[in-house]
Amino acid sequence: MKPDREEAPTAVIEARLGAVLDKVTKALAGLQFGEVRLVVHEGDVVQVERTEKVRVHRQRSP
Repeated sequence: MKPDREEAPTAVIEARLGAVLDKVTKALAGLQFGEVRLVVHEGDVVQVERTEKVRVHRQRSP
C-alpha cells in the first residue's frame, strides 16, 4: 500500500489478502515445473501469472 493513502480497515485488508492467497493457491495447484508471479501496482496485487513448463523426454537412439 502507498504510505500517503488512507489506511483501509483491517477487515478489508484481510479480505483482500485472503482473495490473493486463494488465487496464488489455485495457481500453484498441480504445477510441477514453472513459476507463479505476482504483479503489484501501487502497493496492491493486481495480477497473478502462472507459467507452466512441460518437460518432453526424448528417447535415445540405440
